[in-house]
Amino acid sequence: MIITNCVQQVCSADLLRSWRPIGGPGHTVAIDETMVARRKPGNAQGRPIREQWVFGGIDLATRC
Repeated sequence: MIITNCVQQVCSADLLRSWRPIGGPGHTVAIDETMVARRKPGNAQGRPIREQWVFGGIDLATRC
């Protein structure tokens, strides 16, 4: 759990440091979302744990 938190903090800091808007006038931006969830190990019907939504976007002209 500590390693996960560390990786999350490093990734968040990098994203905030290198943030830039995507798209703009005349550009088309594709946006998608997905929900990530898993079950606790132990049996085939383990209790679900917290779900996490992930969003992403890309400028179709620049592919950034």
